[in-house]
Amino acid sequence: MRERENRSVEASGQAHVSHKGEYSLRHCHDLRQADQAEHLRFEQLLADLAGRLVNVSAETVSDEIDQALGHLLGFFDVDRCALMEFSDDKRRIYTRHAAYRDCVLPQPENIEVKQSFPFLTERLLAGNVQRWDAQHPLPDEAGTDLASLRALEIRAFLLIPIAVGSSVTHLMGFNVSQPGASWPDRFVPRLRLIGEILVNAMKHNEADMERVVTLRILTKASAASDMNELLQGMTGVLHEWSGNEAVGVRLRDGDDYPYYETRGFSAEFVKSD
Repeated sequence: MRERENRSVEASGQAHVSHKGEYSLRHCHDLRQADQAEHLRFEQLLADLAGRLVNVSAETVSDEIDQALGHLLGFFDVDRCALMEFSDDKRRIYTRHAAYRDCVLPQPENIEVKQSFPFLTERLLAGNVQRWDAQHPLPDEAGTDLASLRALEIRAFLLIPIAVGSSVTHLMGFNVSQPGASWPDRFVPRLRLIGEILVNAMKHNEADMERVVTLRILTKASAASDMNELLQGMTGVLHEWSGNEAVGVRLRDGDDYPYYETRGFSAEFVKSD
């Protein structure tokens, strides 16, 4: 009886209900259309990113990865978007590429995840997507993780593990500094796919760079007239390639391993070490 008194259906197909339970079929249709439009926009973004990364050159791959993360940052309207890599012992993660909203603090370059995020790390290494938002609270046993998240000013996140071979080696992460963000489930498989494409491009670039460095070292070795000239050439190549402030080569001398060649270290440091 209440149904008949409170609802009227027009020829247009729009239904109206009075009281607090008011709804509109047209409104639902509009929401579905908006949802479909967002999904199509997302798929187009992924197709564009994948197309740019498939045959990217070694000289531009790093910039392309950064730009891809920037596009994802804008699409999801988050504060940080990063591609991270686990250390060989799986105790740390290193931020390899990242995009940030203006005036947002960048995340640390490396984090001791086994210590700071034991709950999340165990599940990520098992290949499970992890998220924290209003719909996905973390359990009480994740107390250490929650404290670490708050220390980093993270209020919601999505972490997607990326495997190379049979082992999880990388993470793609999104996070915000204010609560309220959420990530629809339908996007997660596609984000994992673009994460795999980004990691593949990064690994190919690393392999290319290693081949170039190896070739340069071999060239220096073939041209060197003695061991000192070889070490000088090799250390120079490694210093330039690594981007580190300092590089040194140690060789065994009895029970000691003194520096034989360095770049970037002070004379006092080399003498005292």
